[in-house]
Amino acid sequence: GHMKEVIDRLRYLKAEIEDLELKERELDQQKLWLQQSIKNVMDDSINNRFSYVTHEDICNCFNGDTLLAIQAPSGTQLEVPIPEMGQNGQKKYQINLKSHSGPIHVLLINKE
Repeated sequence: GHMKEVIDRLRYLKAEIEDLELKERELDQQKLWLQQSIKNVMDDSINNRFSYVTHEDICNCFNGDTLLAIQAPSGTQLEVPIPEMGQNGQKKYQINLKSHSGPIHVLLINKE
């Protein structure tokens, strides 16, 4: 039975790696879109000094996600541990932030 356990474990890990690679590609894509959007706003503001995005624009952009704005000094460490499973089967995510050179401000953006 030991060999079967090893093979099952390998299969599971392989599937997990594929899943993570997919997530990574999604994140890269979202990052590109975000950078492009910001760039578009910046380009507009060359012609128009008062370009801005509203709170609503940002919330609509990331509908259904929890958005946090983090203002932190340069050199702040950000760590996202592997999420634990909650009672209801939902993953519980944590973010750890550590700064040695000043306060960190965190704001929940899309709170009703």
